[in-house]
Amino acid sequence: MVFPMSERSPIYGFSRGYDSLSIISLVALVISISITFRANPVSIVPAAGVVGFALIFSYSWSRGRKRHILLYLIDDGIEFVDPAIALGLVRWEELEEIRIYATLARPVVAFALQNPREVRRRLPFLMLVFSGLIWGIRRYQFTIQLDNLDDQVSALSSVATKKGVPVVSELA
Repeated sequence: MVFPMSERSPIYGFSRGYDSLSIISLVALVISISITFRANPVSIVPAAGVVGFALIFSYSWSRGRKRHILLYLIDDGIEFVDPAIALGLVRWEELEEIRIYATLARPVVAFALQNPREVRRRLPFLMLVFSGLIWGIRRYQFTIQLDNLDDQVSALSSVATKKGVPVVSELA
């Protein structure tokens, strides 16, 4: 299938960063609840933590279930706009490999970079520090979860292949 690429062809999916935030906030919520119920009398700080972490959990859980534009395919490369890891433009020549994993109805696409340190410098400071721990040990520096098995997978695969980026796919 040949994908007709417009100026910015969107690829939709689900931001995995919100899932991570949901897990972290849920753990913090449970800890805050246990501290609040152990305190006699109830202290305002752990009670505020319960309210705050409950709000963060509900927000991140609902945002993690909503479909977003994660990236755009453009002539120069891939523009990453995922709310969890907004890298901006990653040029085709900066990509070493793209791998497509088949996970039920939602494929996961992983990206390996030629020079991860150079691309990582584009991130905000906190993401720069956090990603340094993860990107150093992983073969694929970041992953996205697409909406479903449809033309988006073939679009990403065909455009990347046409641009000279190897694509490894578990799909038939």
